[in-house]
Amino acid sequence: MLTLAKAGKDDVFCDFGSGFAQNVILALNEFGVKKAIGIESDDTRLWRSRMRLEELGLHKKGRIIFGPFEDLEDAVLSKVTILFYGLSGWDELVSRLQRVWKDTKTHRRLIWNDWHPIPEAFPDEVDYPFFLTYFPQTRKKYPERDWLMRVVLQPETMIKDSTKRTQKELWEEFSHNMDVLQFRDDLMEYRRRLRKVAHP
Repeated sequence: MLTLAKAGKDDVFCDFGSGFAQNVILALNEFGVKKAIGIESDDTRLWRSRMRLEELGLHKKGRIIFGPFEDLEDAVLSKVTILFYGLSGWDELVSRLQRVWKDTKTHRRLIWNDWHPIPEAFPDEVDYPFFLTYFPQTRKKYPERDWLMRVVLQPETMIKDSTKRTQKELWEEFSHNMDVLQFRDDLMEYRRRLRKVAHP
């Protein structure tokens, strides 16, 4: 995931739903980012994460903030260059990033995964199950089919032949993927959100 984002010494990494700080530690130790922030709303994981950073001597460059992503101050988010958003998204996520990350001189990346697709974010890069969207966004409006083509993990038979898949077939495959991940109940919401930002 951090390889896909090409994380490096000039980056500030933020992990929403950081758990026990695995990604925060990885970003600092393996990718040498200048700063890493975790956001965690569970007391036990928060305490253990902070202890791990102390034990590893990473507490000066890494920190864990308590609370939901919505409460993260814009002043903190504006300094982030790589955001991993691996939990349930909501419609306002991308619009908030568009507002806070409006500086075109800074190379910013949103990373998300197949568990919680973000219809409002067109995947510029893909390393399944991770997707990367650049900010400022390269595409704010796009056909449903284009987004589905980038997000759907197609079976080998679909990959090997050159048949152009219909939008209906791609939605069926996306539905199957949601079934496998046990998120089929969210399918209608994904349709609604994608159609809101898509153009024919």
